[in-house]
Amino acid sequence: MRILTAVLAIASGIIVLVGYFIPLPVLAEIRLVITSWAILIAGMAALVGIFNLAAVQMEKIRTRQKGGAYGAILVLSLLLTFGFGLLLGP
Repeated sequence: MRILTAVLAIASGIIVLVGYFIPLPVLAEIRLVITSWAILIAGMAALVGIFNLAAVQMEKIRTRQKGGAYGAILVLSLLLTFGFGLLLGP
């Protein structure tokens, strides 16, 4: 299974790279689909990572484990950064 996923990743990368240099309409369409999927997967991975980070740190704070204060600072920084991003834009 690892070989199959590696082959798919390498093939996708080669298709995207060749699509930039060789202006064929078919390659351009495939390149756009692959890029769109990559953006979607990366966005979902970021959301899952943020949720996991917040959940783990909130559990540390709730159970008063060692490093809970640092977890509180981390979650507060996450919320402030998100707020500034909403207000000021990218």
